[in-house]
Amino acid sequence: MVMPRSKITRRILFFFSLIPLSAAVVYVVGGGFYGSFSICGVCGARQYMTEWFWFFPRYRVESSPLSLFVEKEGIVSDHVHQWLLIGGSGGGIGCALGKGHQLVGIDLNERYLRFLQTIVQYRGIEESRHWLKVGLNLKQTRDAQRIFGMEEESVQDQVSFERWFSERLEDWKVIENER
Repeated sequence: MVMPRSKITRRILFFFSLIPLSAAVVYVVGGGFYGSFSICGVCGARQYMTEWFWFFPRYRVESSPLSLFVEKEGIVSDHVHQWLLIGGSGGGIGCALGKGHQLVGIDLNERYLRFLQTIVQYRGIEESRHWLKVGLNLKQTRDAQRIFGMEEESVQDQVSFERWFSERLEDWKVIENER
């Protein structure tokens, strides 16, 4: 014989039956979002990606100071972006570091951009292509930004640039030989 349930027992059972449903709603609303940030390894443009429930990703591509400069000067021609993931989070992932995490900040680094602008001015487009590739190289970017980051007052003319550049080039060669 089945015993009749009291109102309190029915309410308790109803309450406990809502727990899995509540957990699913919290997961879908809060845990189904993922966002990431990437940089193009060719030009330094930025890409932001957001997706809900692992469906329907939305991509937003933005120019950075670096990508605007290399495009304007013709250092990089039309190309298919090669996105390198910097990082992301969401969907239960606290912090995802991507292959390109070493490049974080190169696209906004005013000192390295100033160096590339000066290279274009005194050495030409071909050499600036080389130093852009170095700056966007995963293994070389940190050292390149540190050694070749140029303050505004560093160079007044080509003679002072050549002196400044040759001093730093020696440091660069030492580091490259150690790799």
